[in-house]
Amino acid sequence: MDPSLLQKQALMAKVETFLKQSKYLHIYNFSGQHMDCSQSIQQALFLDLQGQLLLQVQSIPALWYRLNSYVDGMQIFEETPEGLFFLNDSPNIRLAGVVHQSSFHHAIHAFLQNVPDATLRAVIPFAWRQLSMLRLLCLEPSGMEIMQSCPLLVWLVADQVNGLDCSLYQGAALLRQKREKILDAVVGNGSKARVKLLAKLQPVKYEAKEEVMNNCVGSGIYIREVLRGVSYIYRVHKPERCTLEIRKSRNGTWQIAQLKTRSNGSPEPATRRYVESWLEEGNKGLKMDARLHHSDFKL
Repeated sequence: MDPSLLQKQALMAKVETFLKQSKYLHIYNFSGQHMDCSQSIQQALFLDLQGQLLLQVQSIPALWYRLNSYVDGMQIFEETPEGLFFLNDSPNIRLAGVVHQSSFHHAIHAFLQNVPDATLRAVIPFAWRQLSMLRLLCLEPSGMEIMQSCPLLVWLVADQVNGLDCSLYQGAALLRQKREKILDAVVGNGSKARVKLLAKLQPVKYEAKEEVMNNCVGSGIYIREVLRGVSYIYRVHKPERCTLEIRKSRNGTWQIAQLKTRSNGSPEPATRRYVESWLEEGNKGLKMDARLHHSDFKL
């Protein structure tokens, strides 16, 4: 038998045994507002004997997370007065590729020592859902093949896991499928052409929040709608920096769905007029193409 398969089976057996321990209360998709936004780390402690990482994040009240080591399956638990709650979805904490405060830098560095270098390098560009991606690749190391050729596809699976109807282990199993089937499962319309489109996107900074604009435009919901062709996102540079979403109306033309400045602020009237003028020109072109297409087939 393949040694890597034996290693994987041993890991899954360890995970299942761990989750059966009665002292843990298992809650899948433990939903709370802290799962929907980036969290800054306040404290970090590394437990040498267990290889676990304890993290306190900024929130009211304070939240503590316990992360098992990569070799132990990287389960995450929230510590509460009632006990430890197993988390299927992961808090939006970025561990790799960011400079942490010196007070807890060594703790996080020690925790990441067990993560393969190639895996760490692959997830560094992702600030949003990074922890979910690490957990998926821990459970399904073969997903690294997809990470090398189409990393956004793994990111979409990670975003799906943080949704309402996909467990972490279902997500890991999904990474063993063909790429078209994976995309179909997370978007609802998978094809080789769409997979090729995703593969062309370079992993520079796939974030659900632009660092400068702080607008949520990279979440799985938006990406799925873009892939379906019902919504498109643009970066507006003048007269002022904005983020634009356009959607197709019932008559087939495009209209402004959202136009936001930094932190979802409202743009100046001049900016809106500028975007409306640009969009109007584009819609005129669509109408002209439609008339020409109709005349070509008119009997």
